[in-house]
Amino acid sequence: MSKPEVTRLTMIRGGGIGILPIADLPAAAIAATGAALDPIYAAIATQREADQLHIEACDRLCASGMSDPEYAALEAATDVACAAYEEATRALFLTEPTTLAGAAALFRYLAECLDGDDTEILRAPMTDYTDEELEPMLAGEQLVRTFARVLDRLAAASA
Repeated sequence: MSKPEVTRLTMIRGGGIGILPIADLPAAAIAATGAALDPIYAAIATQREADQLHIEACDRLCASGMSDPEYAALEAATDVACAAYEEATRALFLTEPTTLAGAAALFRYLAECLDGDDTEILRAPMTDYTDEELEPMLAGEQLVRTFARVLDRLAAASA
């Protein structure tokens, strides 16, 4: 008998409010993308799934009313999905592609996000600051720093 697969999607749809680490997300989509060659593929797959789960949780919360007896559970599930989305987005921007194909895949994915529903992805905060005088580094800024290192490494390898 096979063990049932536990994902954030099954946790949210099933009403469970557990928090699973990003590493526990299903690997089926990741394995098919060639993640063994470049870690960016796993980061893209994880962020894509977290984004979808976040959208679904927000849609369910918005469709319910505050008088809905399930509202508190839906709100908690949305908080879990939001935290997972933020974690996956930070991981995406901190993961350095190790191949030119991986770098191109990341930019294609970001273009897809910008063309779709996730137009805020480049403005996602990379750090959580409680001091209001400090502004968090945004994902777009991190992307520039990451890609400077990636391009230097790829140029050195091809020289």
